[in-house]
This record gives sequence, C-alpha cells and structure tokens, in this order.
Amino acid sequence: MLSLFQVINLEYRNYTVFTHFQVPFSTNQQYYLAVNDADHGIQYHHFINDAQQIVDPVLSFNNDNVSYYNRIHKDHEECIFSKESSPVEFLPNLTAYDHLQQTTLNGQLVEHFRQFGSYETDTSGKTFAANSTLQNDFFCQMQNGVCVPLRWELRGRSNFDSHQDYYLLEFTHFTITVDEKYLKPMSDCKQTTPRKHHPLQFIRNNANQFKNINEMNEINKNEHFTFKVAPNKFINNEPLQRKPKRLHEPDLPECIIDPVPLPKQLDWRIRGGVNYVQDQVFCGSCWTFATMGMLESRINIMQLQNNRNEPLIKLSEQSIVDCFWDEHPADKFLKSQGCEGGQPDYAIQWLKGLPGFALAENYPYFGQNDYCKMEKFTFNKYAIDQTCKVPKTVEALKLALLSGPVAITVDVISSFTFYTGGVYNDPDCKSDFELLDHNVVCVGWGVDAEFGEYWIVRNSWSSNWGIDGYIYISTQNNICGVLTDASYVTLKTK
Repeated sequence: MLSLFQVINLEYRNYTVFTHFQVPFSTNQQYYLAVNDADHGIQYHHFINDAQQIVDPVLSFNNDNVSYYNRIHKDHEECIFSKESSPVEFLPNLTAYDHLQQTTLNGQLVEHFRQFGSYETDTSGKTFAANSTLQNDFFCQMQNGVCVPLRWELRGRSNFDSHQDYYLLEFTHFTITVDEKYLKPMSDCKQTTPRKHHPLQFIRNNANQFKNINEMNEINKNEHFTFKVAPNKFINNEPLQRKPKRLHEPDLPECIIDPVPLPKQLDWRIRGGVNYVQDQVFCGSCWTFATMGMLESRINIMQLQNNRNEPLIKLSEQSIVDCFWDEHPADKFLKSQGCEGGQPDYAIQWLKGLPGFALAENYPYFGQNDYCKMEKFTFNKYAIDQTCKVPKTVEALKLALLSGPVAITVDVISSFTFYTGGVYNDPDCKSDFELLDHNVVCVGWGVDAEFGEYWIVRNSWSSNWGIDGYIYISTQNNICGVLTDASYVTLKTK
C-alpha cells in the first residue's frame, strides 16, 4: 500500500488561496488572497479591509528580484516599484513536516502534519542558557490527489516564557490553478520605497532561528549589565520600528513648567489613565502608538482629576495610519506614511488642528494601510491646547511626567529587543538624535534598591514582551536617548 507521502506532492507550487490570518495575543486578524506561481517565480497577495475592499496588493517577480506595491495613500492608491523581492511561504513545504495520524477538525477527518524543533545553547562556561521550541501544525484534507489546506498553526516558546508566539491561519478557499489576472505588472510605478512585507515573512524564517543566542549569552554574563535578555518573537527578524531617520529636531516649543518638589517615584499605570499594552504586529506604526498612547492617557488622567465617572477612553492608532500622510521640507526624505513610518511630533500638531479624535471602538486597529475615514473622528470632549517638547534633562522629563505620560524616541539594539527584566543600562544603546528609530511612551519613573533610578517605558510589542510590555531604562547617561526627543500635549475641555 502506498503511503500518503507517495500519493501526494508534499510541496505546494502553483495555487490560489484565501486566508484568515489571526494573531490571538493581539486580537488582530487580517484576510488576504495569495497567488503562487512557482514555475515562473511570481507571487501576488492583497488584503481585504472591513469594507471588503482590496488593500495593499503586492506583486513580486522573485527571479528578477523586483516587486510592485499598490499602496493606499489616504484616499487614493499609488504604485511603488522596488528593486527588492523575496519569496513568501504562503503554504508550507510538507517535506519538512512529519505526517501524524489522521484527526478530526471541525467534524471532518483530516491529515495532520507537524514540524517540531528545539534549540539550545552550550552551557559550558556560560552564566546563561536558553532553549526554545517551535511547533507548527498543518491540517489538510485529501481531494483528488491534493491535500487541500484547512488550517496552519504556528507556535513558539522560550524556556524563559519571555514570549509565547501563536499564529493561526485558516484557509477558506484553495485551488491549484493560478489566476493570471493578478500576475500582470502594475503600471505608472515611479517611486521607490522599502518593499511591503507580508506577515508570514516575519514569522517563517526557520533558517535564522536563534542566530542571536551567542550574543544573548554575552549580554547576560556581562557583570556591568543590570538587566536580562532572552529569546522572543524577534529571534528571527528585526522588529518593525519604522520611525524614519531624520536630521532636524522637532520644532515644537519648550513649554514652561515651574520647578516643584518631585516624588521619589511616579507610575501612571498605578495612578490610572494608562490603557493596556498593544501589539503593532507587522506594521511600522510605533509612532502612532506613541502618539495616541500619550494623548489618550492625558485625556483619561484629566477625566479622573475632574472626578468624571467615565470609563477609560481608547484612541485609534489606525486613524493616524490611514489619515496622516505628509512630507516635510526640513528633512528631504522624511515622510509620514502609515505602516512605513512617521513622527509623533508632526502627528500631534496635525491632531491639534482637528475638530475631534477617533476612538478605537469606532476605528479599530487593522495593521495595514487603509483608506482614511475622517467621518469617524467624532470624540470631541477635549482638544489639544499646546504641543510641547521636553528639555533634555532628567528633571525636565520628570516635571513633564507629573501631568501625564510623554511620547519619546529611542534607539533599539539587540539587547533592547530581547529584554526580559531588570534595569536596562546597555551603553551601546545610543542617544544621538539621528540614530533614534523607535517611538514609545514613558509613563513614569521608579527606583531599584540595587540598580538605582529607571524610566518606566511602554512599548508596542504586546504585553508578552519585556515586563508585561514595559522596559525599565536607567535614568543615567541618557541610555537609548530617552531624553533626546520627548514630546507631549496639554489639553483643554470643549
């Protein structure tokens, strides 16, 4: 009797598939169509928004290393040509999987394939060891010699539990034909930009698994470091910061704050006003999370101080991704462009001129560029009074924090990316303005009995990163540039 491996081709080559992509830990979900023509090295995919419109289509000619990306720019599309391309594994190559017994999925008898692996470091002479496991489960059903894909589950966990990765892909349509209408080069493509990436390119890179382990060993055995690192979801890839490099500092005014006695510590998470940590997922939208994280916290604090018995408001990051696109003559190549990066200081100046803000419940996070929906900017109880930058001193940032969280810009290096606890003090994390590339929110400061003062910084890489989504950065020596580019707003009621 022939085995299943002899009956079917275990490598999916030419096909069209529609997928429901889910990231349960961030409550993010996306729908996309993918077309794979392995015979000619051509791939295409697009996403579907809530209005059932096609958004962000990408066509890649991998043999020629070029791609076309029809990017949404507020209310219209613009075609981007890029001399960069790499294959996306929309469906797995099952030759790398073990075939398990048949199982039942949604009441159907299906084939079950599993890929399992573990990685660990050499503990000899080390003060730190780490291992991690990955398990990918793929389910398909035999039909006419083809195992039609139904579900693909991708999991990973380090032995530190620093981050549990789980991605769920459910395939709602599949055919072994290639729809040629999607494979024609796009026209009128005049611009060049970093190529748009598919989410699977960030989670399917097994060849690079744990290439950073030795570096982690060195970090954790460094007696001068007061923090720890461990593998997490960025072990294969650099995280998406996407704050464009810039040459000129913000032109916001320095708002005057009279000196007052400062408390030993301040934590707006405890005092109230700060929402839960989110995950920007596969979109370079950190700048929108820093902007709205600072703004919504200050609105919530104002409500609490006015004894208003109202729930915390949550503002929409997606509203900035979709609706704030601009260019600045001071920095020739600096633009705010959705998932490809932007600047909080420019965003808050734009928000100041609006009649209202968009709430997340009305304008939820999508994680892709989408069409702007200005009609959803309906929250108008508060308005921005002043936009302020913070002088580059510890005291000035503390004074600004007395009234609420502050948006800051930081450098990101490997030790930052894999941080799991302690007071972060890596001197290689630079503070030069032109090197800063990631936007986050400072929500206060604290004191460690052994390692001294630290800033409490909220990231946008999910609550499974760092300390429940936060990193504690030493207040000494302007580590990572916490003091270099900090901004906030003052508010007024309408």
